[in-house]
Amino acid sequence: MSVSLSGPSAISGQHATPGQAFLTRVPGNNSMLPNTTAGGSREERRWSGHQQPGPTGDLRNQRFQTDDRRGSKIQQESLRDARHHLSPSDQLRSPPNEIGNHWSDEYQHQHQRRCSRSPPRHSMPQPANRNLVHGEQHSTWRAPSDYTHATIMDLVELFFEIVYPIFPLFHQPTFIRRVSRAEYNTNKSLFAVTMAVCALVSARVRDGAVFNPRWDLQSLQPIAPEVYYNESIRQVKGDHTDLNTLRTHALLALAAIQDGKFRDMHGHLGRYHTIVASEGLHDENNWPSDIGLVETQERRRLFWSIYTLDIFTSIVWGGVIRSREYQSSVSYPSEVDDDMFDDTGFATGTGMGSSADSTSASWMAGRNFVIDLYRVLEHIIMRLSVRKSRAQRQTLIDSVLPASDSLSQEAVLNSVMSMYGLLPQCLKETNPITSKPRLDRFGFQAADIVATVQLLRMTLLSATGGSIFEKCQIANEVVNAFSAIPTGYHHAISVPLLFHLGVIGQILATTLEQRLSENEYRSIRDVMMAMAQLLSTLEGLHASKGASQRLKDQITRIDDFMTVQRHNTRGQSGRPNAPAETPNTLRQREPGFIAL
Repeated sequence: MSVSLSGPSAISGQHATPGQAFLTRVPGNNSMLPNTTAGGSREERRWSGHQQPGPTGDLRNQRFQTDDRRGSKIQQESLRDARHHLSPSDQLRSPPNEIGNHWSDEYQHQHQRRCSRSPPRHSMPQPANRNLVHGEQHSTWRAPSDYTHATIMDLVELFFEIVYPIFPLFHQPTFIRRVSRAEYNTNKSLFAVTMAVCALVSARVRDGAVFNPRWDLQSLQPIAPEVYYNESIRQVKGDHTDLNTLRTHALLALAAIQDGKFRDMHGHLGRYHTIVASEGLHDENNWPSDIGLVETQERRRLFWSIYTLDIFTSIVWGGVIRSREYQSSVSYPSEVDDDMFDDTGFATGTGMGSSADSTSASWMAGRNFVIDLYRVLEHIIMRLSVRKSRAQRQTLIDSVLPASDSLSQEAVLNSVMSMYGLLPQCLKETNPITSKPRLDRFGFQAADIVATVQLLRMTLLSATGGSIFEKCQIANEVVNAFSAIPTGYHHAISVPLLFHLGVIGQILATTLEQRLSENEYRSIRDVMMAMAQLLSTLEGLHASKGASQRLKDQITRIDDFMTVQRHNTRGQSGRPNAPAETPNTLRQREPGFIAL
């Protein structure tokens, strides 16, 4: 199914011509500013002024080009290890102390075959002993024995089906290799991040996010998500700043969102941002100099993933933005699948960037486009925040730096849709889920792109204002766009999608602060009914219990209000000085009032 984002149902006004870009690079830094005439490719927009990409589009690529002699040595060591490996089933299900230190080539082949839509295009040697991420240290520490290796492996594999397509925080072959060898038993930070993965995935399992019929859901839930969550918190305490500690806080924040623990979410994101600030990790020049290609790509993915989450939480919960794109000097992740690179380099013939179809394109191109959208959102939020703060108080800065309110909704949307038009078709189609992870990742990107474009439209509407009719029209189009996404993606994306819909509620809430005409009333009622219908498909989510019913109750209150308003209108001539009632003021006097 193809979800169209163009035409009258997506934006009002004429579209920009193909190739027209919204973002332009400011020399000397990584900032992207609104510009409806600037050109240039998306790859050019990703690089800071003082750094230029190499032939493959990677700042560190020259340091990590494949060394034939090193590759041959690693391959010989891998073959020697394979003579002693256990069977794949024993590796996945045996107790940790029986796994040893070998991950068989046979298991690697089976894992690739299970997760890929086609056989790997190139066989690559796996690094023999490149296991530790920077900052990890082996010690006498031992993991608690309360968790079965088989369940951990299942939850980790499931992570790469339902979470990884939106938050690709790991290099899949490397992380699965380490977990399958039970390295978490002697590595505290690896254990903490593994428990965080289990907490998030088991919560998604509880909320019905699993769509692949091969999974036995009962076997995935012997331990409650809170147990993994609390265990991860216990193990992550301390002053460690390694990559796994950063990922642990990021995953715990996502798990907190899944459970509706928003105070905890802010706490984990705060710890993440504290480490980034104290170590200067917003600039790649401050990263450890001895990290390999895999960790470099993982750090880039983590940085930009949490950047998008930071912007999202700022929109939904009204917080401050803690990471600014124009103050960051971190390159985008390379647009290449995980099985096509390791610490020895990229596979020969690996194509960087996006191609026309899913047989040659990388789904990471979709992730990078979503990052572009959130960078646009950051600037829209800044304009909206400045407008609100200046309306409250005039200060010296208003004289020194006059505000620029020239933000055209039509121009911004035309530029965004022009960028969208350049994407390959496989990133525009939300086809039904196939239970083939590699193929479904393209569907995840298409669904997330639709959701983010609609979020951008709603935020832009809040920044530029609009009539009640215009707000209802856009809200209705947003609901229709979400409804066109197959239900399987709704559940897999899970609670974050619920809060996308919550932004619609915020827009509609502003329309209920004034008296409504009959036409406006019908428009709002139709949108709210469509929202209630869509929310009913997400009722299995832990954080959405009763959401659709609460919305229907509010519709009933508005109906009652309109009945009273019609009656009062007939006798209004006798009460010229009576204050006008609105749906919000009427509902706020009622017991159990719940705001949108």
